[in-house]
Amino acid sequence: METPARIPTIEEWIAHLDGLVAGPMSMVPLNGTDDEKLVYIERFVDEFGDRRATDRALLCRVLGVEYERGELGSRDLDFVLWEAVH
Repeated sequence: METPARIPTIEEWIAHLDGLVAGPMSMVPLNGTDDEKLVYIERFVDEFGDRRATDRALLCRVLGVEYERGELGSRDLDFVLWEAVH
């Protein structure tokens, strides 16, 4: 009979998730100037080199930078919802 796998505790999951984001979050200018934050936002791509229509709106919200709406870049529901947040 196979021994059942141990289920991680919530504390172990928190530590695991913290470890996953520690590296990428070290590059985010959380305490930077608005100019530093805007440069980061404009240059942002994910680990695959992709940039989604929602990235600018999401990063402006997270970093507390004023969001300027441009042309409606997408009719995708995620994009429309992030636009609505601002």
